[in-house]
Amino acid sequence: RGYGLESETDTEAVAKLLKYVYDLTADKSNLTFTVLQELQGSFAFVFKSKHFPNQVVTTRRGSPLLIGVKTDKQLKVDFVDVEFAGQDVDNVKADTRA
Repeated sequence: RGYGLESETDTEAVAKLLKYVYDLTADKSNLTFTVLQELQGSFAFVFKSKHFPNQVVTTRRGSPLLIGVKTDKQLKVDFVDVEFAGQDVDNVKADTRA
């Protein structure tokens, strides 16, 4: 489809697939969810894009995912709110405190 690969990494292939789906679809709100449905095996990803400023999407399947925040300033809070897509939030327990 005209998307050349510069390496042999799965990560690059997922990035190219994201670009392909982004160019193809009008519904950008479910972009990462659409791409993740096509993947097999274990993975952990953090998605950040200039097209969606101030948003970060994280996901994992079978692999651990740890996110750290580095700053020279003191944070206003000691936790990060987590939203679970497609799950009953009342039944999900997550420790988001450092």
